[in-house]
Amino acid sequence: MTGDPLVAALDYASHGLPVIPVYEPDGAGGCSCRRHDCGHPAKHPRLRRGMRDATTDRNLICGLWSQWARANVGVLTGTPGGIFVVDVDSPKATETMLELADGRPLGGLAALTARGKHLWYLVLAGITIRSFTFAPDVHIRGLGSYVVAPPSLHISGRRYRFDEGSLGPPPEWLLEALLSTDRPSPSASVIRDDAGWEPVTLERDHAYGAAVLARRCAVIRAEPVGSRNYALLRSTTKVAGFVASGVLDAELAQRELLRAALDAGLGEPEARRTIRSGFERGLPRPLYPPRGEAA
Repeated sequence: MTGDPLVAALDYASHGLPVIPVYEPDGAGGCSCRRHDCGHPAKHPRLRRGMRDATTDRNLICGLWSQWARANVGVLTGTPGGIFVVDVDSPKATETMLELADGRPLGGLAALTARGKHLWYLVLAGITIRSFTFAPDVHIRGLGSYVVAPPSLHISGRRYRFDEGSLGPPPEWLLEALLSTDRPSPSASVIRDDAGWEPVTLERDHAYGAAVLARRCAVIRAEPVGSRNYALLRSTTKVAGFVASGVLDAELAQRELLRAALDAGLGEPEARRTIRSGFERGLPRPLYPPRGEAA
């Protein structure tokens, strides 16, 4: 594959894979976003709306990379007819995958990363692959996620590059293993909104639902006086839909929404009433698989 990010982005898009420009290394050991506390250097989207702006439109892609010629290339995962990726993020994770395979082929198209590899597979018709942690340092990048793709430049100075294999469906044993373990599970993580909002610490989450909660809390905090309570109601209703789908813990969601409301300057009694009303509206309408919301 060419080393030109624009050419690569156009190539991915020509195969129906939506792409987004991602911050690249700044050449001095940091991220070109210039945030001293960047938690995902050279791995987070340049666009304010992040994955919501992923596109296959040739003209839009040319326009984006004309602004940021060296931008890394992010490819959306989990889309129908697209790809999902098994992110094998360490030598130990490689051993884990080989043990799970037990001599059976892993298949897929391998892209080398700084510490391991990404295994790319086609999403089969009628099957949804969600994003979750499959094993220690083995992460599934599916619905609601993206992957930094070749020929992007890692913060270490190494380029992502395709190594071996071919793009195709996952082997049957792997697909069965993924579908049998694709369930929301307790975890500890910090989700940061790409627009620069303060991080929200989550004690129990599903990767996609957690990102939605973080974004909605950011919206609440940014709302001006006069529309804060309505923003809280709207955001709570949305979040409650993900709670109803089982991808967010209700107590956690209510606590983080209340914290965001108080940060925005709302009084606690008023905020609690609004959150209760939002849950009453949203719980009857599950929102997963997602429809229009992106992390």
